Amino acid sequence: MIRSMFQQIVNGEQMPDEWKQAHITSIFKKGNRKTCENYRVISVIATMGRVYGKPIRNKIEENIEGEMGEKQAGFTVGRSIMDYIQANSNSRDTMEISGTVRDR
Repeated sequence: MIRSMFQQIVNGEQMPDEWKQAHITSIFKKGNRKTCENYRVISVIATMGRVYGKPIRNKIEENIEGEMGEKQAGFTVGRSIMDYIQANSNSRDTMEISGTVRDR
């Protein structure tokens, strides 16, 4: 039954909207509750959406392995896009302080 449902989606049927939705919440880790860095964000998605998406994600990861640059983080285990955003922000701040960045 599950396999035939997945096959229908592969053949062009619409994926159920519930499979595409995620409930996002933050979990307090430790420290000051008023500081954003002390929370971890998680998203909870429907089990069937996860089951359907996992082999697709695996195939994407398999196909891009060795193709992505060192500074790219998408679909990469152990790399967080937030780390790259923070590093970019820090670099820009440093450049602004030194006067090497001009506004567009």
